[in-house]
Amino acid sequence: MRVFLYIAVICLFGCSSGKENTVISTEKPFQLIQFTHKNTNIYLLKKDKRAVLIDAGYESTYDRIEGLLTDHNVSTGELDHVIITHAHADHAGSAYQLQKNYNCKVIAGRADSAYIVNGLNVDICPTSLFAHILSWGTPDQYPPVEPDIYVDTAQNYLIENWDIEIEVLPGHTPGSLVIYIDSIAFVGDLIRGKPLNRDQPARHYFMCDVRDNDQDIEYLLSKEHLTKWYPGHFGPLMVDEVKAWAGREL
Repeated sequence: MRVFLYIAVICLFGCSSGKENTVISTEKPFQLIQFTHKNTNIYLLKKDKRAVLIDAGYESTYDRIEGLLTDHNVSTGELDHVIITHAHADHAGSAYQLQKNYNCKVIAGRADSAYIVNGLNVDICPTSLFAHILSWGTPDQYPPVEPDIYVDTAQNYLIENWDIEIEVLPGHTPGSLVIYIDSIAFVGDLIRGKPLNRDQPARHYFMCDVRDNDQDIEYLLSKEHLTKWYPGHFGPLMVDEVKAWAGREL
């Protein structure tokens, strides 16, 4: 019975939303490529001949990320940073290989350091039966990586030549990061989109402190200059949609 439920959920979760997808859009002053593999988003930012990646997918995603970089003419030495939003296997899995092969700097939250340097997940806390079933197929290890730059809580980090600001927003993990560029935010697993309606917000499947998550969402909504959030799964989410959902659900 357990195996049957697992297969049914994975089919619903994976087949209904597509396992691999690439969306290209222009978010001034850079090009944004949203690449999705196994329902996890990797974001490639391109400006002139430089590039930044936000998240690194699973370990098994590496070959596809390498293909993505090749397709968009990003060579070794042109990838400046890989920003890991948090220490889970579906977001940090290929970080070590990217650091090694592209000579790029890996950025992570210091409060996740004990996990990421050992290739371990911060604890996940399923929020529903569906999430419990999903957790059965979640890898609990990935190649360890030593970040080049740590972002400390209450001390934002700036990548000046990109106008990128990075803030630690503890919740999903102690060192979870939010990345701001102009009017958009890359929010990791603070929130997600729905599998069948990608642009509709929903509570993430794994969250240890739901009330703390509510407060984090409300905090980010207080940043009135933001118009769009890019989550780690599904999306993107327009801030007005998140506000309407938060008014009903939080």
